[in-house]
Amino acid sequence: PKVDGRLVDAARVHTLDALNNPDINGDIGSDGSTPQDRANAAGFVGKATETVATNPAIAISGIEILAQWWWDPPSRAMMQDCSNTAIGVWSENSLNRSVVVAMYGQPG
Repeated sequence: PKVDGRLVDAARVHTLDALNNPDINGDIGSDGSTPQDRANAAGFVGKATETVATNPAIAISGIEILAQWWWDPPSRAMMQDCSNTAIGVWSENSLNRSVVVAMYGQPG
């Protein structure tokens, strides 16, 4: 996949939302937005999906991220879908929470 700045922006928006709202551990934002909504708002044209990894600590390792995504069948399917030719990733952390969001896109 090729990095797409619009998907990076959509990933950043959801990462910050999840970081600041500890009840968010999945795809739906505090405003009810979906990954597709956030991709559209960032100007991305096409299908978009995402994976979200959270850790209740100041850091999260690549192994912890992979463990959350690889063993979850829907997340694994997104990562392995060769139709997703665009990607955007963002991560943020605070003293008590780390969040990583990867947006996968099929440009339209």
